[in-house]
Formats: sequence, structure tokens, C-alpha cells
Amino acid sequence: MKILVFDTETTGLLQPSIVPIEKQPHIIEFFGLSIDENGEELGQFHRLYNPGYGLQPIITQVTGLKDKDLKDKPKLDFDEAKALADYVQSHDEIVAHNLSFDFGMLNAEFKRNDVTIKWPRLTCTVEATEYMLGYRMKLSVLYDYLFQEKFEGAHRAENDVRALARCFLALRKCGEI
Repeated sequence: MKILVFDTETTGLLQPSIVPIEKQPHIIEFFGLSIDENGEELGQFHRLYNPGYGLQPIITQVTGLKDKDLKDKPKLDFDEAKALADYVQSHDEIVAHNLSFDFGMLNAEFKRNDVTIKWPRLTCTVEATEYMLGYRMKLSVLYDYLFQEKFEGAHRAENDVRALARCFLALRKCGEI
């Protein structure tokens, strides 16, 4: 079984579906980690994307990404969206923390670029663990809850994904997911 654990960093939050696709936020970073059911790393897919406009200060504050970091990066155009869709579809299961957001962001980019995708099995660690503390835990809270330790570098896609992969594997091992 090939599992994709992924995260996105974006220019903002998704707007209601009535808002035109041109006005929806853009993905500025994608990090995907391919693992097997034992947690063995099979590969990764990392991209920074230029959204075509400057980042709001709050996005830089949250992600640490600056306009200069994205200036020479590709736009998430048809070719990039197709490569991303092919990568996602090459997996048996997709895992994200707050999957509805990242899934929605990817679908917005696929729609914007007229790329179709057949989604594999989807697993959301937020939804799967909400009952543990009675609320939707941020990844840092889940990580601390499971391992009684903090993880550094939250809100950069690779750091979040590596922490999430560890959480996911622990949750799968004890039968929670």
C-alpha cells in the first residue's frame, strides 16, 4: 500500500463555492511524503508556487514564506496541476490534517487549470481524532497529545507533513484510524 501524507500552504482560506474560481486563494507550497504502511519513506514531492501576486503579511507571518521566496518559482499552471494530480493518483490512500481544507485547495487548483482527478481513499486525522479531546485539534496539539513533545517549524509544509506522518502511523498502529 502506498500512502500519501501531504500539506499545502496557501494565500488564504477558501471562500464559499459561489465565489468565482479566479477569486479563490492559491497554493504556494505543496509537500507530499509517500510512505508504505510501515512508515518506510518511498519518496517525496515538494513544490513552491508563485501565485502571481504579493502575499498578505499574515500569510508571511504564518508560513514564513516571502514574496522573494516565490518570485522565480513556477505558477501552478496546467502542467504543474497535471503533475500534482498524477502524483496524488499514484497512491492508494491520502492523509491530511484538516483534509477538507487541503482537498478543497487542490480541487480549486485542479478546477482552475481544467485538470481532472480520481481521488484515492481519503483519511482526515482531524476528523478521526476529534473525539479524543472533544474538539478539532491543531496538528501541534495532536502531536503533543500523542507523543508528549512539541514539534518545531509548524506551518511549513514539510515539517507539518513529517509530524503528521508520525501521528498517522501511531494512530493506525493503535487502531484509531
